[in-house]
Amino acid sequence: MKWMSAVGLLLIGCVIALAASATPSGPDVPPEADLTGKLLVVSAEGPARGAMLRQARVHWIGGRAFLVGDAVPWNEGDTKKLPIAWFPVDSIQCIAEYSNMDELKEYYRDRMPFAKPAEPGVGGQSQ
Repeated sequence: MKWMSAVGLLLIGCVIALAASATPSGPDVPPEADLTGKLLVVSAEGPARGAMLRQARVHWIGGRAFLVGDAVPWNEGDTKKLPIAWFPVDSIQCIAEYSNMDELKEYYRDRMPFAKPAEPGVGGQSQ
């Protein structure tokens, strides 16, 4: 019976230690940014390379911060369900913040070909 009590105390200690390390605190931890209602374009290292995110927030797992958000398709008419994207904060190279999709498209309109509206009769579209 003593060993069961020791195992129980050990498990409780592990849970407390994990909970304490889940969200770091102290003078070296910057406050979280308010990303409420923002549309983010994230560029990162690694296989994911980047995404557009809504509902972005920071989650901590094992002392590592992740930027988490709902992936957004470029074409708002696209009904395909995209995954929730997780980016390790230490792999993020750039985050661009926009108020909405219209603001983002206006910025990229002259910079990226896919941001321009399709012209009638171009790209297999008929008039």
